[in-house]
Amino acid sequence: MPEFHSTIRRQFAIAGFLAALPFAALFGFELYQSWNRAIAETEATVRQHAEVVSLGVAAELARTEQLLRTIAQRPLVRAVDPANCDPGLRDLHAVNPHLANLNVIDRSGFVICGAIPPPRPDAINNADREWVRAAMAGSPFALGIPRIGPLTGRWVSAAAVPIRDENGRILGLASAALDLHRWPAP
Repeated sequence: MPEFHSTIRRQFAIAGFLAALPFAALFGFELYQSWNRAIAETEATVRQHAEVVSLGVAAELARTEQLLRTIAQRPLVRAVDPANCDPGLRDLHAVNPHLANLNVIDRSGFVICGAIPPPRPDAINNADREWVRAAMAGSPFALGIPRIGPLTGRWVSAAAVPIRDENGRILGLASAALDLHRWPAP
């Protein structure tokens, strides 16, 4: 008799296992579907946030470009003279806190003036930077890769526009160091 009960118990256990198996599969499938929905929702949220951020970055770069174009037209900036730096650079810097610095760069690539001025006009040369070469070659707006700024000690990305004389000849560059720590976020 004990063998008979053992066989019946085994059969009930197998039957119970087999009856539970579709519910376990259904639960697993639902868990899998839920996981995929969560991933899709997260991807959509990240994509939407990236679009908002990129629109903000584009708008901020457009404002920076316009500011640099305005600076490049100022008479003391167009003089590109380290002995006559435009004191207005400090004022413009003060009202644009997301900019680590505003500079004037001469044809040789030296930072000769700035809101945070160089220690001397021949102290910092950016002639080897791609953004300087691009702007000196006539690019209307050039951007540099992120780096630690030599005057500010902060992570910055440089932006520049050419300073031109009345004949369109490039005299130097008006540049801004975009402070990546204080960059406007949406």
